[in-house]
Amino acid sequence: MFSTEEEQRYAERGSRELQAKLRWTFLVAATLFFAFMGLDYQLDPEKLGRNMAVRLLAVGAYLALHLLARWEPTRKRAELLLLAGVGVGAASVTRLSVDLRFGELLAVGSLLLMVVMLAALTTSLLHAITSHGLLLVVVNVFGLVSGASSLFFFAVNVFLLSGATAGFILAALSERLSRRAFRMELDLEVLATRDALTGAHNRRSFLQHAEHELDRARRGTRPVSLLMLDIDRFKSINDTHGHPVGDAVIRTLASTCQGALRSVDVLGRLGGEEFAIVLPETGAEGALGVAERLRQSLAEAVVPEVRKALTFTVSVGVAEWLPGEGLDQLLSRGDQALYAAKNTGRNKVCAAAHG
Repeated sequence: MFSTEEEQRYAERGSRELQAKLRWTFLVAATLFFAFMGLDYQLDPEKLGRNMAVRLLAVGAYLALHLLARWEPTRKRAELLLLAGVGVGAASVTRLSVDLRFGELLAVGSLLLMVVMLAALTTSLLHAITSHGLLLVVVNVFGLVSGASSLFFFAVNVFLLSGATAGFILAALSERLSRRAFRMELDLEVLATRDALTGAHNRRSFLQHAEHELDRARRGTRPVSLLMLDIDRFKSINDTHGHPVGDAVIRTLASTCQGALRSVDVLGRLGGEEFAIVLPETGAEGALGVAERLRQSLAEAVVPEVRKALTFTVSVGVAEWLPGEGLDQLLSRGDQALYAAKNTGRNKVCAAAHG
């Protein structure tokens, strides 16, 4: 099972993969419709003119879909582009096949290519149901409008229903394997970027996110601030209660902070009992308010994993990013503010000097 955020990431990844496949699929479809014009002459020379017009319209439609698949505003609508491609192909094949000698064979052969393409393109059961359902509807509607024979309806529907059944099974298996692979990717990502004890970002991941937020701040005019947190007298907690209790204190700090911060804020464990938080779009005044609320919440928090009620306090240093400042300089000013809080009594918040 995925969380809401993970489900969104999975859907976005599937959409990106489909976008890349669609561009080539539409080009292949346009090429096939154009290349098979010679077959029309062999099947029924008298209807060559009508069929050529249909094929040229299909070629133009697929080339247009190819361009749309490359165009940024429509690339996010990959599923709709796929359905449009299915509709164009089904309508064209049906119109070309009706009233031709051996038209049923042409229809089944052409639809076989579409079913194979759909098997390669659809990676979810929902996509398979909508795509094959549209294929069935378009072929039957166009066949009815064009006056297709009962043999035509029998041949294509038996084939399409069989193909749809196989497509549903393949899509379900593909989705299951794809989700399992994505779950493994997420687990590896957690191992590479998260602290095992707290679930917060590890040092490397935190620094990457912090650098990203500074890049955003440099490109715009919005502020960004840094909080540096350190547990007061943590060595005494370890010496008195033992390291398992010390670990429980660290977990309590991380969970309390995560519950109080926004989704855009970044919490990282830099090492031991020292944590840092990046607050995007937050100036010094707002960061001081956040820091004070966190300090109070942590002072009131009770460590849940010990027999006797145990509380702890933190000291917090606050630094707002200054234009032209690098991440190392920002971290250094945050550390200086943290040391000031430690040296002036602990369990307090101090702001870094500007410059």
